[in-house]
Amino acid sequence: MFITHFLTMKKNFFKNFSKIFFWIGHQFRLLKNYLFSFDWKYAFRELFLIVTGILVALTINNWNDGRKQKQNEIKMLKELKSSLNSDLQDLESNIAWLEKYAKSKEILMDTEKTGYHDTLNNHLNSLIYDDIYLVVNRGSFESLKSLGLYLISNDSIRLEVVNLYEYSYKVQEINENKRNNYIAAKAKEFAKEVMLLHELPEGKQARYKNLFENTDFKVFLYQAYNFDRFKYSQYVFFKAKLNDIDKKIRREIKRLE
Repeated sequence: MFITHFLTMKKNFFKNFSKIFFWIGHQFRLLKNYLFSFDWKYAFRELFLIVTGILVALTINNWNDGRKQKQNEIKMLKELKSSLNSDLQDLESNIAWLEKYAKSKEILMDTEKTGYHDTLNNHLNSLIYDDIYLVVNRGSFESLKSLGLYLISNDSIRLEVVNLYEYSYKVQEINENKRNNYIAAKAKEFAKEVMLLHELPEGKQARYKNLFENTDFKVFLYQAYNFDRFKYSQYVFFKAKLNDIDKKIRREIKRLE
């Protein structure tokens, strides 16, 4: 009985296997006929058009992005140039005033030789009220930082601008404030005496003589003069530096446009 059952299963297995084999063969023939009948030229042509369209769209998109980037860079460079020109105007004004103040202090330092004269009042005013400061226009640089420093593609210009605003200007402002605060504090010590020279004409020459023979006043006068000369040299340096950066920015704008 067992043998009979085994033979029956074997017969059914081969019968089912032949059906499966026939079905696989039939599917293969259908696939073969489909592959040979398929329009491959049309398919490749369509694929080529799709890929080409995608590449063209990406190229146009990249071109638009590059154009916008360039326009933003030009706009930022022009804003920086405007800020630098504003700083240059302030520097030129300060340089002119420092030249006048230095000459006034030189006249005051020669008072012992020349003696009293009517113009001394004005020169003393320039000593007591010497309040020249460097005023920096930081608006465009702060905008550049918010947008990203690498908006400026020129490495040399970007580094010079960052060094100017983040280092040179800050160092100058710190040192200048220290010197100006010191001079302002010393000036207060002699402001009352200078005011009396203006308000009380009697005995003016004697009071002038006493003031200019005061050792502390002489030290203050020479310190103020040296501070002005040093500040003058610093402003001349900054003027040359700003003019150089401005020249480079002009060339870069011309190249980008």
